Amino acid sequence: MRKSKRTQDNLKTRRQMRSVIILFAFGMIVFSQALSTVLEYLLLRFGVVQDASFTFIESALLVGGVSVIMGTLLSWFAGRYVVRPFDALLKGMSDLSVGRYETRLVEHKGIYQRAYRQFNTLAEELEHVQILRSDFINNFSHEFKTPIVSMQGLVGLMKNKQLPEEKQKEYLSIIEEELGRLSMLTTNVLHMTKLDSQSILTDVAPYNLSEQLRTCLLMLEKSWSDKSLSLDITDEEIMLTAGEDLMKHVWLNLLENAIKHSPKGGILGVNLAHVEKGITVRIMNEGPEIPEEEREKIFTKFYQSDRVGEKKGNGIGLSVVQRIVFLHGGTVKCLRENDFTVFEVTLPVIE
Repeated sequence: MRKSKRTQDNLKTRRQMRSVIILFAFGMIVFSQALSTVLEYLLLRFGVVQDASFTFIESALLVGGVSVIMGTLLSWFAGRYVVRPFDALLKGMSDLSVGRYETRLVEHKGIYQRAYRQFNTLAEELEHVQILRSDFINNFSHEFKTPIVSMQGLVGLMKNKQLPEEKQKEYLSIIEEELGRLSMLTTNVLHMTKLDSQSILTDVAPYNLSEQLRTCLLMLEKSWSDKSLSLDITDEEIMLTAGEDLMKHVWLNLLENAIKHSPKGGILGVNLAHVEKGITVRIMNEGPEIPEEEREKIFTKFYQSDRVGEKKGNGIGLSVVQRIVFLHGGTVKCLRENDFTVFEVTLPVIE
């Protein structure tokens, strides 16, 4: 049905183009008649001929000759530079509509040059997004299934009544950690789905930002304690007007990311400051440097780095962070300063 509709649309477009050509040809005939009249006048004016007018046959031959020449040139021009390139563009759009994102149009130097370039750019972006989505589905399935299988196996082992108490505690700790992974994963997916369709903020109110960051650090105490990280926190008390629940999700994501990539015994920094454009929060860790060409990509939905030895996530945490900050009118960026990787969030002050 869809293919039939596209075929009908293409036929309709071709008919419209032919109508334009026919009307143009008719106009050229009228133009030819006017041209013959002007030619008669010029020939008489300069004494080339003495007769007041051409005979009917001469006029007909003149009009017919000019019309044939102009019509041939017009048809050739329209077919080469208007109809065929336009048909190629329509066919390319039809291919994209059915998921053939690898479609590309050969560079055109005529009136459709810009349209062809824009089409190819669009096709490349769609193909890239499709690849990222496929990778995300595969990675998400793996990320979701792995902790479930792990917990299932541990629960089976814990059914053994002769299992030592130390082992039971160890298994329970692992189950708790896996449940945390599942909780963060599902939370990120739910936030991503909700934020994609959200354009305005609700429940915006002033609250103590410094206290919120300290609470987030306490929630992640086990994670940074296990790595023996030293905390470097700004003591200044700063108030912020924003969506408190949404911003809490931002800090938990950034802090968890910083802890995950910090070396054992490293420094985890959380610095707050008033700046000219509002309030800046800088979360720093001594993790490996992120290449400059990847610092923008890490905020792209579904993106995961290919760096060897890096612990992969699900590719949506930082995109959710960026979306929340954007909704608040702020910015988030990744920097490298000295030996620290810095995630800097700048938020405007709302009176």
